[in-house]
Amino acid sequence: MLEFIVEFKEWFIGLGVLVYILVPVIWLLTDARKNLRDDGSLNSYGDAVETDFRENWVFYFIWLFVLVVFLISLLFNGISLLSKSMGRKKNKSGNKFLLCLLLVLCCLSSFGCSANSLMKMRSPCPYAGSSFKWLDSTNMGSYCYKSCGSEKNGMIYTGRAGFIDMCHVYESIDRTKGAHKMISDNLKLGKTAFSFKMIEPATYYFTVEYPVGWNNVSYSEKQTIINVVSIDLGQVIAHRSTIWHESITYFNWSSMIAFSEKPSAFSWEDIYSDLLGTVVAAEALREGGNFSAACNRVLNAKIDELQLVSILQAKSAWERIKGLWWAGGPYPFINMKERNYDVGFDGFANPWLAPGMYFNDVPLPCAAPNLESTFKHGFKFKVEIAPGSGAGRDVAKKIGKKRVTLDSDLERAVRRIKMGY
Repeated sequence: MLEFIVEFKEWFIGLGVLVYILVPVIWLLTDARKNLRDDGSLNSYGDAVETDFRENWVFYFIWLFVLVVFLISLLFNGISLLSKSMGRKKNKSGNKFLLCLLLVLCCLSSFGCSANSLMKMRSPCPYAGSSFKWLDSTNMGSYCYKSCGSEKNGMIYTGRAGFIDMCHVYESIDRTKGAHKMISDNLKLGKTAFSFKMIEPATYYFTVEYPVGWNNVSYSEKQTIINVVSIDLGQVIAHRSTIWHESITYFNWSSMIAFSEKPSAFSWEDIYSDLLGTVVAAEALREGGNFSAACNRVLNAKIDELQLVSILQAKSAWERIKGLWWAGGPYPFINMKERNYDVGFDGFANPWLAPGMYFNDVPLPCAAPNLESTFKHGFKFKVEIAPGSGAGRDVAKKIGKKRVTLDSDLERAVRRIKMGY
């Protein structure tokens, strides 16, 4: 049996790659099927399906290339077996090259693509039921805009905020920085309507009312006001985009395609981590200067305030929530027993502390931004999210709309998800 496996190892690996390829193909067909009427024509959401494909063209190109290389690999293996049956020497080097290429491409494709070049989806982020790196003051690393070698993705535990996913913190900082720049650029051009994408497949549409007498304001004063307003609104959009992310992953959207991210939707650490990242970015933007350096100063101060504990204590806290907040494993075969829907629409996100882990500290809620705060200086904004995926349209269906308005519609959608209808 062992000799059989060794002899045909290329075929077994090829079969695994084929399954890996077919999973997203079936997913794409299923997702497109949701947007067809009974007569086979595209419904009113058809343009959103096209948007989903366009914004991930690099990702789908990789998958297509994997498929082509896989077929070439099958051809080479077939020729190799035929040559062996005729007494010729087997071409091992060619097979090894093709298999290595396949494995590298599959690894690259698992990271997915971001719709916006100003933001980068960190990967891999910690999931319950998966192996991940624990961090504390000895190996924390530092933030770098759009990621770099100094960052350390992993989980920490704090006495006042519970588990914090540093991957989500860093990504939310990127979201805030990116949203601030795009809003600022459009306001400086005097646009009354504009749109852009964040990381997930969805388009954010903005309608702007400028303050009365705006044309009489000096150029320098306009720049100052726009920067202040863009920071506030950028933080709101970044935070709401993370709520949108949790909502669509609840309906099985995934950046990895091969595995659903539903087990991690509205998890106990993501909500606080995401919000913390937007708070850090907003404070760093107000401080000015080198953005990454400012973020690290603010972030370190926040983590100190939250009372970071050692890795040993963090692992102890993790053991205490097994079977209580989640069970089973490994990821994605886990049972999420508790989900955190306290996303901050009431002005704060409250942390979840592991039971029995007391460090004589008081839980510290994280203040959440609100859209009304952006109306300062006389600006008024209307923001709508147009879904660009089947999962996003499932969220919109929860409130019976094609577009989701901030904040009323998104809050209502999350509430319906929580209540299970």
